[in-house]
Amino acid sequence: MSANLQWQCIRKSSSFILQKNGVTFSTEPMNLANKNSFKFSGLVNKKAVGIENGPEGKGVTLVTKKQTNARQFTVKKTALVKNRRKTYHSIRKSLGTSEYRKDLIECAVRRASAYWASQQSKGKKALRKRSGKK
Repeated sequence: MSANLQWQCIRKSSSFILQKNGVTFSTEPMNLANKNSFKFSGLVNKKAVGIENGPEGKGVTLVTKKQTNARQFTVKKTALVKNRRKTYHSIRKSLGTSEYRKDLIECAVRRASAYWASQQSKGKKALRKRSGKK
């Protein structure tokens, strides 16, 4: 079945749909922008990208989905626990190849940045505020 036909079937009746204030969101695990749209859907696209929290709460994990047969997909998880800049470079490099979708690079980097920001210890933020630096 084509991806467009699959999208037409699940776009209004998926179990991942969440509606708030007239806006429709999606809670799919491979949806980078959390928008209920064909572009970001990880269920119907043959090639999908996801960013998860890293192992033991450190770093991030890059999850890629690729179709192997007509009915089978392979999911590859890569842990990126280096520093922020190397993680962003690794994401851009791995998604920039012709094998994956280049239109999702910036969304993936934004999601990774949000995970890195959430993992930063609150003590460092408090010390910056006390010393007057922002």
